[in-house]
Amino acid sequence: MVEAKGDYLPPPHALAAHLMAVARTEWGIENGLHHRRDVTLREDACPVRRGHAPQVLSAVNNVVIGIVQRAGQQNLAAAQRAFRYAFDHPLAHRSTR
Repeated sequence: MVEAKGDYLPPPHALAAHLMAVARTEWGIENGLHHRRDVTLREDACPVRRGHAPQVLSAVNNVVIGIVQRAGQQNLAAAQRAFRYAFDHPLAHRSTR
């Protein structure tokens, strides 16, 4: 049996199109959020492995992604380059809500 998002699909009834849609959805998630974290923020390459440090690093990365998105940037790498020498710019764009 093939498992897709918790549903069990019997092989004779599993359409190739449905299986491709499930695979694309999974890869879309990987290419979106995980690519940002792994490549742009270099989360996988970070040597932090002990105690609560990995969770803290992940939380800080979430804050960074949130600040960049609230500043109207969709491309995290471009935002890093733009704000590299002006740390206060993303913070100045914060919402007053």
